[in-house]
Amino acid sequence: MFLYGQKAVIARQLATGTPKTTIASLIKDVEYKEEITEVMCKQITKELTGLCTLGQPSLLRQKEKEQLKALNWKLIDDELKERCPLFHAFLCSAVANPSQARNVHKKGSALLAPMIDAGCQLISVFNSDLDAVRRVKSVILKKGGLKKVGFKRLSSVYNCLSYNATCTMTEKFGEGFDSKLKEWKEKVEEDHKEEQRILSEIEKAHLEEPSRVEELEATLQIHRDSMHPGYSFTGDNVDINCKTRQMTVKNRNKDHHMFQIVSFKNRIPSNHLPVDHQKGDIGVVPFSTFLPSVDDQSKLKEELLVLVGNVWIKYIPALTWMKEFLPDKISHQYMEKTRLKTEKVIPVYV
Repeated sequence: MFLYGQKAVIARQLATGTPKTTIASLIKDVEYKEEITEVMCKQITKELTGLCTLGQPSLLRQKEKEQLKALNWKLIDDELKERCPLFHAFLCSAVANPSQARNVHKKGSALLAPMIDAGCQLISVFNSDLDAVRRVKSVILKKGGLKKVGFKRLSSVYNCLSYNATCTMTEKFGEGFDSKLKEWKEKVEEDHKEEQRILSEIEKAHLEEPSRVEELEATLQIHRDSMHPGYSFTGDNVDINCKTRQMTVKNRNKDHHMFQIVSFKNRIPSNHLPVDHQKGDIGVVPFSTFLPSVDDQSKLKEELLVLVGNVWIKYIPALTWMKEFLPDKISHQYMEKTRLKTEKVIPVYV
């Protein structure tokens, strides 16, 4: 039996060629090319089926808030390399354009995010439970203000979840959003009870054991220094005007007037201030107490010197030499505490 044409080349490569040249010869033959393509497609399907197994759940199956926060492109890329090497190689080949080899924005790590995103979208089509990336994108789109029709169009091509599914997911993620505020409240109440207990002991010691008063007052001061600094609330109006496209008797324009509350943890505590009595009697304290004294006026001038001087330094180039001699901020006893980032719970309620 004699072989002619491409079949003869294939036979010669099988006998004397390398794997690379042999495959190159096989792929030129239409019949072998179709068979090789089918085998590779089956292998990719097998890899994706293994990725979907519940025995070894994929990162893309994660749905909890903390899990999605820790998710990143590098972790997904490493998983696909390990569990779906052929599929990962297909993705790399699909974005490796030789004409853009010198473009730093079109190769290497710059292509990791779009490449893995496209792969995750295909995997989500293969199995809709592997939708971690779609969930993250849904949160981003919801935060960005995408409208319902936008979610409808993007969810149909597996770019994100549907609008209703996104709302359900974000509501679930928001459960326990005020847990930190509740912890603050419990700690403040505990500290207040302990403070009242020490105060009652001091009051009792004045009558029964005067020698213990000094020790108890020192204990009270230590406790007040370690007490929770407390928290405060602030808020603003939220007004939304919803206009209907087709107004009817029952479906009319709506005006929603709400108030959004945010809670802040106090950076500067006020536990040293008395809570059971006022510091002075308004009927006895002279009015001059509330007027700035000579020392107050002098201190105000010094503080204005810092503020005005820094404005001059910023906007008048000829006065930049003053920067070496003028402090950036007004010095005060709470500078270290005001440098700290404010802890907040946002929003508390609407």
